Amino acid sequence: MRKLCDRFGVSERRACRAIAQHRSSQRYCRSTVRDEAALRAKLKALAIKHPRYGYRRIHVLLLRDGWVCNRKRIQRLWRDEGLHVPVRTRRRRKVGRKAPGNVVAERPDQVWAMDFCFDETVEGRPIKIFNVTDEFTRECLASFPARSINADRTVSVLDELVERRGAPAHIRCDDGPELVSEGLKDWCRFERVTTSYIEPGAPWQNAYVELRSRSTPATQRTARVISITKRLSAWPTSRASTSIVG
Repeated sequence: MRKLCDRFGVSERRACRAIAQHRSSQRYCRSTVRDEAALRAKLKALAIKHPRYGYRRIHVLLLRDGWVCNRKRIQRLWRDEGLHVPVRTRRRRKVGRKAPGNVVAERPDQVWAMDFCFDETVEGRPIKIFNVTDEFTRECLASFPARSINADRTVSVLDELVERRGAPAHIRCDDGPELVSEGLKDWCRFERVTTSYIEPGAPWQNAYVELRSRSTPATQRTARVISITKRLSAWPTSRASTSIVG
């Protein structure tokens, strides 16, 4: 209002009439409460302590602490301080197509999913773990750790599983060197097992065993690796038929 009066050289009465504003609004001074500064500080502290709380829940916490305040007052102070609840960003699920000729498990021991994951022992030496999962029951059938696992050891682990549970109808795996070897192909031919390879760069097509490898916390895997380190060092190099069942 003062800028209008100075720029056009008019009185306050005429300037208020031109912008349709009452003159009393130019003399209004908002009265502040004595404890408003403390209330604002408390409001900020609660917002930092509870970042997912809105002004309604903060108002309840203030009432529990003995503050006498209206919810609308808390809402006004909340906006004045620029406080807000952070918006949660939803993770977009990566939708990928299924592998060609995909087989859905309809009973136990119909489809076994296989994959390798890697870790290291307390000495910093790498370790390789061969995981086998039943896609129908989500059961971990075997988790075989070793310093190195070739095709012969892979077939030995599968032979032990077949002795206990019988041969599956299908196995699902990627195109790793151990899983595309002639030894595994001969084993599949002998056991009459169909192999379903996933496409390169599409781990979601073998989701059940991938989920097991990635959902296990690193600390839990490390603790398990520590417990088997001594057994690994004591195993003969010629022995290739002992697996650890998960």
